[in-house]
Amino acid sequence: MIALFSQPYARRFYAPLISTASIITLAAFVALLILPFVFAYASGSFWLKENTFRQQPSIRYTDQLLLLLEGTDTSSGTATPTALAWSTSVLYNQAVDANARVTTIQTAEVDEDFDGLNDYMTFTLSTPLKDTESITHVRLALVLNYQLQATLRLSMTSLLVIDASTAIPSSSLHVDGDVNLVQRVLVKGQTDNTLYDAPPINFTQIIGVDGNAARWKNILGEYNQRDGERGGD
Repeated sequence: MIALFSQPYARRFYAPLISTASIITLAAFVALLILPFVFAYASGSFWLKENTFRQQPSIRYTDQLLLLLEGTDTSSGTATPTALAWSTSVLYNQAVDANARVTTIQTAEVDEDFDGLNDYMTFTLSTPLKDTESITHVRLALVLNYQLQATLRLSMTSLLVIDASTAIPSSSLHVDGDVNLVQRVLVKGQTDNTLYDAPPINFTQIIGVDGNAARWKNILGEYNQRDGERGGD
């Protein structure tokens, strides 16, 4: 058969201006226009050129430390150099058994405003000495966990270092200070930065592989090299 003429068949549905269908259509149209701007703003980079913010870090003591004491001993009749050491690592204390001296450690983490973040910490170390021993040089490395968890997410294990010496022997040393974040390379935002979360003092390496790793300058040298390794990525 030959088609001489055709006409499409169409059905149209109408609804009142104020109805459920009209409200849904309007809401979908508004959402189509607004949601892209909402998502861009929520991402924190909507036409953002520069931004400044403040975060209080969460800092906690990891129950790891290394204490080195240097001075003189007159038990032989003349003043001869002497060195004492103590660590929270049993392996390290066994390795330096001849120079190991048990030290009493008292620590306190204080949160004054009860916001879950430590406002300051106190450390009290006491090392018994013989009557013939005197100390002129104190070196202390405390291992801390440093975390930022808001706008910038950063988790790292850091060293709090004290290196103090005196010309004459002293019976005690008092130190007050602030913990500051020193940033040499950029830290990525909107991601978890965990590159520096490795222990800064590897006691297993000190005892097992490299005996020179126990030297103070080597410990600090490897710790400072972490930024160089990060900058090469």
